[in-house]
Amino acid sequence: MSKGWGDNPAMRLKDEQGMMAIGVALMLIVVLSLFGGALWQYSMAELKRVDRTEQDLQALFLARAGAEMVMGAWRQEISSDQRPFGKMDPIYYDLDNESFVTTKPQNYLGPIEVEISREEESEELRDPPTEITATAHVGSTSRTVKLVAYPFRYGDSLYWYDEENGRIKLDGYPAPGELVRVRTKNDVPLHFHASTFPTPGGSGSNRSVEFSSQYMVFDSSILLAKDIANLESRQTPNGNVKLALTSETIFLDGLEIMHLPEYTIWGDEWETRESRTYGVELKLPTVVDENGLERKLGKQGRTILEIDPSADVDPDEWYGEVYFGPEAVHYQRYKWVRKVRWWIFVSYHVERDGNAQVLRRGTDPLSGHAFYFRDGAILSSASVALGDLVPIQPDNALSREYIEGLQPFFWEK
Repeated sequence: MSKGWGDNPAMRLKDEQGMMAIGVALMLIVVLSLFGGALWQYSMAELKRVDRTEQDLQALFLARAGAEMVMGAWRQEISSDQRPFGKMDPIYYDLDNESFVTTKPQNYLGPIEVEISREEESEELRDPPTEITATAHVGSTSRTVKLVAYPFRYGDSLYWYDEENGRIKLDGYPAPGELVRVRTKNDVPLHFHASTFPTPGGSGSNRSVEFSSQYMVFDSSILLAKDIANLESRQTPNGNVKLALTSETIFLDGLEIMHLPEYTIWGDEWETRESRTYGVELKLPTVVDENGLERKLGKQGRTILEIDPSADVDPDEWYGEVYFGPEAVHYQRYKWVRKVRWWIFVSYHVERDGNAQVLRRGTDPLSGHAFYFRDGAILSSASVALGDLVPIQPDNALSREYIEGLQPFFWEK
């Protein structure tokens, strides 16, 4: 009896091996398909992640750029009252022209939405911080950043003077590299007082008080003796006393320096009232650079001559800038007077010894003018040494508004 092919053991073995090979191949196909699908999904997810990361970085760049652009425009507005607040027009980045525009272009990144806000000013919060908030949208991603302006530093916070009564203090703190505003309440003038120094001093004593910062803006006047009542009550220090304004750039808002000669009066016995001479010294601050070396702020004379060849400066001297506002800049002499009525001695009192003299450089009044001041210049009499103050040409002068616009900004984290 003949056998069929299926009865052959060798053939059955080959069939089984073939089936196993087919099964393994099918499994490999399935595994590779699954692996390929997973790899494809991972690649797509990674591409999306890279795309989101790129959009996120673009949005962050646009938000910061938009905030900085608005800050620059905001600072350029000379009058602080005219600076805009609230929501600004949307900003776009024109990819074709590689520039920021406020009109929506065809090919762009953005938009960037910017808002400028500020709290209301109050007695507790002077010059509140200004916030510039920018939100940029790129694709499905948005990023928001915020620029915040430091409030101005005020001299009373540095213990330069008492804000309530204007009395100048002795041991105030310096503020290197900062802009400091000097303002009292109710327009009380800054002045010396007996409390300024711990000891009374004599007619020949020489003492000084220093205010020190890189920029100094006065919103209140300086009347160093304050008034006759202050002199008569002997609530002012004796001797030669100077207020040293140590700054690269100074804006003043009225100034009166003075002299009251020594006088001997009779009370219960002969008594000498010591002289008082109050003046101002203009000095330049020194700072420590990144190498640990001290350097002086301001400009050397030779640098000024490059700006203005006609300036009457010493090439080797150092100079700062002082701007006198339109308010009076005076030198006033006072005197003790014996008061007699009906041939009877009554008392002694202080009077003005003539009218206040306009403080001048040569024949030119200081009020309303700008000058380079030589480091260490002294204002203590009716006339100023020509070399101590050198006129600044109008084209080279700074404006008060520009200095006030130097209010620094920082990125809020």
